[in-house]
Amino acid sequence: MPQAGIDSILDVIGGARQRVFVKMFKLTSERIQQALVAAAQRGVDVRVMLNPSRSDGSRANDEAAEVLRQGGVRVEWTNPSFYVTHEKSMVADELAFICTFNFADKYFKKTRGYAVVCRNQEEVAEVVEGFEADWERRPFTPRRLVWSQAAEGNSRRRLHNLIEGARQEILIENPKLVDQQITECLLTALKRGVRVCFLSSGLKGLSEWDVAENSANLRQLLAHGAQVREIKKPAMHAKLVLIDRKQALVGSMNLDRSCFELRRELGVVVSHPVPLADLLDTFQADWAASKPSHLTID
Repeated sequence: MPQAGIDSILDVIGGARQRVFVKMFKLTSERIQQALVAAAQRGVDVRVMLNPSRSDGSRANDEAAEVLRQGGVRVEWTNPSFYVTHEKSMVADELAFICTFNFADKYFKKTRGYAVVCRNQEEVAEVVEGFEADWERRPFTPRRLVWSQAAEGNSRRRLHNLIEGARQEILIENPKLVDQQITECLLTALKRGVRVCFLSSGLKGLSEWDVAENSANLRQLLAHGAQVREIKKPAMHAKLVLIDRKQALVGSMNLDRSCFELRRELGVVVSHPVPLADLLDTFQADWAASKPSHLTID
């Protein structure tokens, strides 16, 4: 996003014949709501799980829940075992979409985001299993995919392993860096000669309590030779870590300790050359359109 636009999601929902399962942090797009209702009314098994409230207590999904329920869609709030469900996923028949963006209009027009379309049936089955587990409020064991689920998740370990395995280059698009363990991993990579590039939108969209730590961590990277840049248009909402141009982690996780320790999150490691090339091309275009960070080092 924004290149693919909302029509790519609407087309998939419109073409579904058996099932559409959505788990979403924020679903305010009226066009997507209407598409889900239309699918339910033509007999598709449509189920939607929505995060009830953000970490600040505000609620974005109440209206969507009511619209969907009135249209015949089965709706549940996400699993209360997690402080917030930040996962952004959709299963449509035998496809699974693992997204960095919410189903809200601005994310299709103004922000950088990605969706990985999984056709591997083991991965599709795992997304469905995670959905069913949260729907039924029961435990779930991650396998191939990258999950945050408090102390039971594998996301921190998987990301650490990717960074520790880098030999040449780590390219990152993420709104923030508010996790000391990930910062230390990146510093260690820099010390062994790995090129590290970090692209965000600066302070845009950061909460008050994240600004100081984010700035301190990025200054540490700068001081050890990382390249840190900022882009304003499109605003950075992607969550991408690209390793040696051979693997990429794409998912809902900000580089924020709460995303590894408190929240429900979902990501996937991509190694197929076609989507990797698309991710690299987009990163390079964003990097070319960016400016050096406003941060300085003493």
